[in-house]
Amino acid sequence: MSGKVQFGIIAASVCVTAALVWCGANLTALLMHELSQHPGAAKAMPLLPMVVLPVVAVILYRRRSRPVILA
Repeated sequence: MSGKVQFGIIAASVCVTAALVWCGANLTALLMHELSQHPGAAKAMPLLPMVVLPVVAVILYRRRSRPVILA
């Protein structure tokens, strides 16, 4: 592969990654803005980690306890 093609692939990858991060940040800000408009959701936001963290812990524990099968 020529140097121009490699540079083009790397440049396109960086641009796509930057666009995805930028869009994700904007969507997160929009979600937080919408959730803050509802009093019930605003009161529930501090409790979110107490719900999410145990679920993530169980998923990670089960993933690590499974035997790895190499084909």
